[in-house]
Amino acid sequence: MMIKTDNQYKDDIFNKLGFNFEQGKKILDIGCGDGSDVRIFINEYKLVVYGIDIYEHNNIKKIKGLSFKKAGIYDIPYADSTFDYVFLHDVLHHIDEPEQRYKKHIQGVKRD
Repeated sequence: MMIKTDNQYKDDIFNKLGFNFEQGKKILDIGCGDGSDVRIFINEYKLVVYGIDIYEHNNIKKIKGLSFKKAGIYDIPYADSTFDYVFLHDVLHHIDEPEQRYKKHIQGVKRD
């Protein structure tokens, strides 16, 4: 399915994923930032969207259809198997920024 948005960069990312999200499914956007991907999930794919970020960016809580919590990848405030999809975009390079240790990156994406 070709999704056309107002932003060519986003078109490229979501079309290159080649993934068919199912409408109405739940997605967690880890490191949702200012909500740019969140808006695509809500408006284009019609997903039920949850977002977490270690920062509360301006107006993130005002995005209609987003359930936002201030949290990080090491302490996700949801039980396992809560979501149908989990999405990370431009997150791993922020983990352990001063040192960029591989071990910390793996710890960020691994659930025990």
